[in-house]
Amino acid sequence: MIYFEFLLLATVIVCGSILLSKQANKIEENSSLNAAFVGSILALATSLPELATSLTSTFIGESTMSISNVLGSNIFNIMILAIMNILFFNRIVYSKIKNSTNYINIYTMIIYILLSIVVVLCPNGAFVIGNVDITSIIIIVVYVLGIKNIQSDEPEHTTELKPKDNAGLKKAVITFIFTSLIILVTSIELSKVAQQIMIQSGLSASFVGAVFIGISTSLPELISCFTLVNMKSYDMAASGVLSSNLFNFFILAIVDIFDKGSLYSNADSGILILLVLGILFTGLTMSAIYSKFKNKYINLLIPFIILGLYLYLLI
Repeated sequence: MIYFEFLLLATVIVCGSILLSKQANKIEENSSLNAAFVGSILALATSLPELATSLTSTFIGESTMSISNVLGSNIFNIMILAIMNILFFNRIVYSKIKNSTNYINIYTMIIYILLSIVVVLCPNGAFVIGNVDITSIIIIVVYVLGIKNIQSDEPEHTTELKPKDNAGLKKAVITFIFTSLIILVTSIELSKVAQQIMIQSGLSASFVGAVFIGISTSLPELISCFTLVNMKSYDMAASGVLSSNLFNFFILAIVDIFDKGSLYSNADSGILILLVLGILFTGLTMSAIYSKFKNKYINLLIPFIILGLYLYLLI
């Protein structure tokens, strides 16, 4: 019964995310806001599952689960791109992604390495300022620098006059806000159900956070990525998934503010494994994007390596 409840909550999050995407598109069509700005609002809304479940896990005393939730979501997001390359292997998706998209991976890799050093060399956390670990401050700085770098690479778009439907715009905004609240409440309940699964099954907090919560909160990215790749918007699909990884680390820094002491002192051996896999998956994705293999069979090599390692993690 508890697993059915988890599946039901995850389904609500996925359906809500689909509805959010449709409403965001209506808001962009019927307002003077550009697509990039509306997209940033949508990204914030679809990141509510990671934010809510991580904060709730911390509040109920499962800080390890909040860390593994973020790291598990990041790993699954990387695997999403791998799956798209397998499903659409004739299109050679990796080769269609711009090299500039790898800037996101570079900043993500910096944070991965930082966290690995802290977990290995500072098991009790790094230097704490007030109630915040200096690691979180560095993560926030890297995140801001990364966003600025990414934005500077965006081409300028000319402003176009768009037909406006004020009634449709108002309805879309209300639906967007209401759906976001539903996703937020559902995500909080999802983390509580995950804790019950951990207690009943005897599974570790890092495994439950990485697999059950990590996957379910990344389902919106999976759906949007599939849709965009199917529409041949390869760079947008990759940017959406990879930017989500960078923002997830920002969520980790926010969670540390509400955790007593250093959040990173709660890391166990399972967290270290997730960090190593994250570094490996991110590195493989970077190399695939830069290499741009034109042979579709060679291009399948990296996706299958990523998929194989992920399945090994589950086993």
